[in-house]
Amino acid sequence: MLLFLFEGTAFSAGNQQEQLAIIGTVSANDGTPLSGVSVTPLLYPNNRAATGADGQYRIRTVDTDTLLFTFVGYQQLKIAVAGRTQINVVLEGTDTFMEEVVVVAYGEQKKVSLTGAISSVATKELRQSPVSNLSNALAGRLPGLVAFQPTGEPGNDLSQLFIRGVSTFNNAAPLVVVDGVLGRDFAQLDPNEVESISILKDASSTAVYGVRGANGVILVTTRRGKSGKPQISFSSELGYQSPIRLPKFVGSYDYATLYNEALANDNLPKKFSDQDLEYYRIGADPYLYPNTDWFEEFLKPFTPMTRANLNISGGGDKVRYFVSASALTQDGVYNFTKLNDYDANAKFNRYNFRSNIDINLSDNLTVGLDLAGRVENRNYPGRDTWLIFTILNRIPPNMPIKNADGSLAGDGLNPENPMGLIAHGGYRDFYGNFLQGTYRMSHKLDFLTKGLSARAAFAFDGSFDYNIHASRGYAVYQLREDGGYNQFGNDTELGIGKGYAYNRTVNFEAAFDYNRTFGDHQVTGLALFNQNRLVRHDDGYNIPFSYLGYVGRFTYAYQSRLFGEVNIGYNGSEQFPKGSRFGFFPSFSAGWVISEEGFFNKDQEVLNFAKLRASYGEVGNDRLGARRFLYQQTFQGAGGYRFGSAQAGYGGIGEGPLANEDITWERARKTNLGVELGLFNDQLYLTADVFHERRDNILTTRGTVSAIVGRQGGDLPPVNIGIVQNRGVDAELTYRNPSSNKVNYSISGNVTFARNKVLFMDEESREFDYQYRTGLRVGQPFGLKWDRFFESYEDINASAPHTFVTQESLRPGDIKYKDINNDGVIDANDEVPLGFNTGIPELMFGLSGRVSYAGVDFSVLFQGAGNSSVFMDNFAIWEFRGGGAGKVNEWHMNRWTPETAATATYPRLSSTDNPNNQRLSDFWMRPRDYVRLKNIELGYSFSATALKAVKIQKVRLYLNAHNLVTWDNVKIVDPENPAWAGGDFYPQQRVINGGVTIDF
Repeated sequence: MLLFLFEGTAFSAGNQQEQLAIIGTVSANDGTPLSGVSVTPLLYPNNRAATGADGQYRIRTVDTDTLLFTFVGYQQLKIAVAGRTQINVVLEGTDTFMEEVVVVAYGEQKKVSLTGAISSVATKELRQSPVSNLSNALAGRLPGLVAFQPTGEPGNDLSQLFIRGVSTFNNAAPLVVVDGVLGRDFAQLDPNEVESISILKDASSTAVYGVRGANGVILVTTRRGKSGKPQISFSSELGYQSPIRLPKFVGSYDYATLYNEALANDNLPKKFSDQDLEYYRIGADPYLYPNTDWFEEFLKPFTPMTRANLNISGGGDKVRYFVSASALTQDGVYNFTKLNDYDANAKFNRYNFRSNIDINLSDNLTVGLDLAGRVENRNYPGRDTWLIFTILNRIPPNMPIKNADGSLAGDGLNPENPMGLIAHGGYRDFYGNFLQGTYRMSHKLDFLTKGLSARAAFAFDGSFDYNIHASRGYAVYQLREDGGYNQFGNDTELGIGKGYAYNRTVNFEAAFDYNRTFGDHQVTGLALFNQNRLVRHDDGYNIPFSYLGYVGRFTYAYQSRLFGEVNIGYNGSEQFPKGSRFGFFPSFSAGWVISEEGFFNKDQEVLNFAKLRASYGEVGNDRLGARRFLYQQTFQGAGGYRFGSAQAGYGGIGEGPLANEDITWERARKTNLGVELGLFNDQLYLTADVFHERRDNILTTRGTVSAIVGRQGGDLPPVNIGIVQNRGVDAELTYRNPSSNKVNYSISGNVTFARNKVLFMDEESREFDYQYRTGLRVGQPFGLKWDRFFESYEDINASAPHTFVTQESLRPGDIKYKDINNDGVIDANDEVPLGFNTGIPELMFGLSGRVSYAGVDFSVLFQGAGNSSVFMDNFAIWEFRGGGAGKVNEWHMNRWTPETAATATYPRLSSTDNPNNQRLSDFWMRPRDYVRLKNIELGYSFSATALKAVKIQKVRLYLNAHNLVTWDNVKIVDPENPAWAGGDFYPQQRVINGGVTIDF
């Protein structure tokens, strides 16, 4: 009544024209009534109306007015009143961002109704990356995701993934959920079987996972069948891999020259005569004066990778299906791997199968059966990868591969030969078999109340791994002056060891869903129970890892412009003591679509959509380390006793690490504020979020407990006292031109910045304030600050003593460090914070573009990272490492000498390890900032007309590349290498790939 009076007053005051009562219905193209459509009279925008659940509206205005109909996901429409009293409208759908359906925890929502922070990527983008591991296709594509790949070894090239950085000293990896099943692995899925990958970033979207959701969640949804004719798609690819970057070492002549110089610097006699140097220079003898490029000899420049997939999807009103089978082969880079009865090259073969079937047994009852299997075979040399690359970086160029008699070359300093390690050291074979099955059913309960339904799902995952480790020793020989050989090591028979491992996971969930609209009001609800149990054969406790929980969700929407959501997770883990195993994790969020308000001018072409979001909640993390049941006191073997006259010894039992009966999970309190803007009819779309997290109850060991109590270090029980703050911003800006244009293109950029700070860690007392880790980043590296190179002995004598070596052992050209505390001594008290975290970058970003015209399409992705550091060390970096066994790279050519003192970028050379120069300091630290041309693809699709005669729907040829170009300042090694870039790693790979896709 008040609204009616208000409208009448507004009209009588605003104009004296005759008023019309106008009614009508708004529907979509298929005749479905649209609820919440905004109907605005342009002469009187404050008198806006909205359609109800039946799509009907009622409004009053003058006959000269124009009505504007707007609804998210549909083209706006203007209709002149022209004296009519009934105006029915059909709205055309548009391909807008807001119409997208986003996968959320235990369900789906339209993007317009989201109040949490969620980002998604679809299968089309994932298939553009020619990678064997799906995790490597995500970097640079999702705001909020931090990803880096430390190795390119076949079968082990998994990217490390973090959502919005890290907020803990412990495990910071996100929870992975595949098709609603918690804990499943997604890295080895074939991209052709994946529909989308979403990351849940704030408490609103992860609170339902409770004790497992604090690190964020990765949701993977596989493809399902749709009603329609069978769609058959076949794709085949052939690619070639090559190492992105390898250390560049000098040849034998430069090596011998610089080794003589290093010996002279250490006041030692030179090893190589002038005649030796000349023979090395001219290559006088391949055995006595060799010049071996070990990387070139033992690593192939290109290795093949193949991938093929066949998938079929379709169905009718009753049954829908998606079936996929794929095969992948990936060869490693090693040479000389088939000299024996076995192949020792690194290889990875994988075969995937998936069948997702949905059946409507009745109008109310739907069942689904998902089956997935995977068979893997990974093969490697018998010796560990790190050892192979350590030796490749270490063994000097003046060592031949083989002696003149065909024996493997080596000596006391170099008893390992890459030929022996790779070709004659045996092999390691790993066979993996994985089976997953999910049965689900859903039943509508409209006979009880409209909008109510029930569902249940049971999932079983089993894996079995069988491995063979065949190894043997080999001898190397050093040529003596008398023509004989000194032998090091022995040739042994091939010894074979076998092992196995198995895991079994059972997951069950049951839920009630509610979804109903009452006029302008839409409400949904969820009540869910779930249980997850994992059995691992290698767990010493022989007790399943168990989770049990309850989930609740309530959402409310008013006229598709005001949204509210409450999520509750109440769950627990067996890792905690009885009475303290369950926790309550709530979250609250709200959204406001400002562009749906009456005061918003919809008759303008710039800003057509605006939305604000906010959320707050609490989430937990129970991944506290490798040891289970920290609340239980353990006992272990200890020194025993001797008895009798013979004093026979017997082992004893002693107290192990102390128990913590108050152990609990980490608790994260998260706040998120977001804004979404659509401009130029949603052609330009911005999503931006700022976030803040305070993580407390972090498990750590007390540092303030004195050893005088008889316990310290590993004996002390870890306690929940750590506190970390993490805050930052992530954003994505996308532009795509209207789909009606002949030339279609889009460009998208995303950025993530997350900075953490340790607020409390019970740190031991330190002499100087700058030594405290509290107040700095998690994993903050410390080291000395280098000042310059010592210029002379007078300079050394006048400088503060460097306590790492004797003052007499310092030489001009050695590194001089800064005396931070001005105590006249350089020691550990002068170590200060250096750079950034050496593992996880604070900044990640990506820039992608796509353009298509007629049958040609082109896409590109640039990806980069910043605010991360790496220490350069070990054989790939330091000269003559390991008692003179190491070698020299091109960096060392610009070493300090009296003649190059003004321009040198490397300290004077040492003939062996230098404990003064080879210390953690900012001299060896490099920023890991980089930009990669991560992915590029060019494709051509033949026209349907040309293919009609052969009954083929589509043929697409394409060429793509991965990790094509890298720009960075590390130079010597790849910027994504492990934190300590010593070179003992399998190099990251560049991939150039071609393929064809045929659709029937």
